[in-house]
Parts: sequence; C-alpha cells; structure tokens
Amino acid sequence: MDVQGAKNDLDASQVTIIYSRLLAREIGINKDNASLFLKGTELSYEQLSSLDGKISFVDQAQLVKNAMEISNDPALALWMGPKLHLATHGPVGMVLMASANVQTMLEAFAKYSSVRAQFMHMSLEVTEDYLVLEVHDDPRMGDFHDFFYELAMSTLQFVVEEVTGEALTDGRYCFVHAKANYTSRYEQLLHSPLEFNCERNLFCVPINLAQIPSPYFDQKMLDHATLLCEQGLTEMREEESVIKVIERLLFDNPGKIWSLENVANALNTSQRTLMRKLKGEGVTYKQVLDEVHKEMVVRYLVHKNLSVDRIGYLIGYSDASSFRRSFKRWFGTTPSKYIEQHRSPNEAH
Repeated sequence: MDVQGAKNDLDASQVTIIYSRLLAREIGINKDNASLFLKGTELSYEQLSSLDGKISFVDQAQLVKNAMEISNDPALALWMGPKLHLATHGPVGMVLMASANVQTMLEAFAKYSSVRAQFMHMSLEVTEDYLVLEVHDDPRMGDFHDFFYELAMSTLQFVVEEVTGEALTDGRYCFVHAKANYTSRYEQLLHSPLEFNCERNLFCVPINLAQIPSPYFDQKMLDHATLLCEQGLTEMREEESVIKVIERLLFDNPGKIWSLENVANALNTSQRTLMRKLKGEGVTYKQVLDEVHKEMVVRYLVHKNLSVDRIGYLIGYSDASSFRRSFKRWFGTTPSKYIEQHRSPNEAH
C-alpha cells in the first residue's frame, strides 16, 4: 500500500449526483452550455439531469473546479450551503428533519453523512460550552479541499438555523486551510466568529441550543429514515476494502495507540480474521499503520506550526526519540530538514 493508492481510493469514492445538479442550476447551466460545466469528465447532460445516481469524487472535484471558473465567485461554496435544503440529502435529510432536537440532529449528521458522500466523515463531541462537530480533514483533496469544507460549514449552519429559527451568531467556525482573500464573504455568510489555520475543521454550536426541539420532529419518519441510513452504511462497509476501514478508524482517532487487537475489537472481528483480510489485500497491519502515520505527519508538519514532539503525540507516540526514529525510517531525513524542503515560506512563519 502507498499514498498514491490511498489517493486513488479517495478518487473512487462516490457522492450523490444531486449536489452537482443543484450546483449546475445555481450557476445557470442548461443543455446549451452544459459542456462548460461537464468539461474534464465523461458525464453527459442526460446523466446530470437524471433523478438518481452517484458520481466519483474525481468527477465531483472537476465539476466544482469548472463551476468556480464559470461563476468567477470564490465564495461559491459559502452561499451554496443554504441551497441544500434537508430534502436534498435524501434519507440522511429525512433523519435530520425528523430528529428530536439540535443535538440528536447533529449526532445523526455525524453518523450518516458518508451515506451521501463517502469521502465525508464527521464526529461529534459534547463539551461544557459547545456541541463540537468535527468535519475530518483530508489533505488529499487538492483543489477541492477548501470548497468542500466551506460548503460543509455553510450547510451545517443552515440545518441548525432551520431548527432554531434564528441566525447562529454565538457559535464558532474553525478551518484548517489558510485565511482566504475573500474573508469578508465568510463574515457575511457565516454568522458566527471564525478562525483559519486551525488543527481541525470544527463547527461549534453553543450547548444551550442542544435541547431546542425540532418543529419537524416525527418519530415514525425518523425510524424509517434511520433504517434506510443504516442500510446505506451496511452497503458501504460491504463494498469498502479493509484497508480503507482501518485508515478511517485511525484518522478519526488521532493520539490513540492502535494495536492490531484494538482495531479488531473496534471492527467487531478477530485478529486472525483481520490479518487474513489484510493479507488478501497484499499488506500487513504495520504497513497500513505506517502509511496512516506518514500521511498524518505530512499534514501536521507541513501545514501546521506544531512541534515535532507534539506531532509525535498526535499520532500515538509517547516517546519523542521513538517518533524521530520512525520519521527517519519513513522519509529518509530528519523532521527539520523535511520542513525546510516542503513547507512554503508563508507557512514557515
């Protein structure tokens, strides 16, 4: 297994085509000018206009690139979020709509978002002050990266405001990516304070809003939609490689030391079965673990002003010298030399 293989796995992940169809509508795409929007993909206007279906991440990313060129609006993702009404999200939207309150709605979004977009992974943490929804960062997204996280945040804001019936002004937004040159649009379209160059992409909702009841709560619809979402998750897991499942588990739980036994327990399987499946995919668990750690190191070291010791801790090393030895084995150089070679002058300060 290698990083390129992981990238190919991302490219092959699926996303519901309705999001691209809505994007096309909002920027004025029709049959006559569709070639501009579909450039670089093998999609036809008929496929774009169909009622159902999914496309690959690579096609989705290309369509977004084309849409940005056509609209000439760098804030496109920020104002697209409110256009994605709950019904847009299919069974996931039904669960959100029928949830009892803000907290259960965000819990559902975190659990089921990947049913609609396989590359989207979230987790929810409840603190003393906030409901903290993390949209897990994936630096492999390339040019699609910033657009995706902007769209995710504006969508989350919209669904919360749908329930509360008022603007979310006392929340908080954290973005991994650098501050954009259109920050005024962020401040206009996102209603709470925001930060850039953060360690994680976070959507923070004040804890006092957690139990606000949803006006759309419907237990029967919730039960039915939850069943559909669970079926969707099951189908995805059956299609996924065990490498991808393990990668996501490790990426979603930084700072934890994952032994083979821990992973097997988390996946409700035996160590022997897990080893057999990995062998069938041509890798060992140590190779998977090394590749995940390497990706996390690159993410933290190149794009974050974090100390080497802190990075080691984040990927599960309690001893700094052990982490430095592993780093030298992975990259053939020291962390300081790696930073000199790969971090841009703006990121270095």
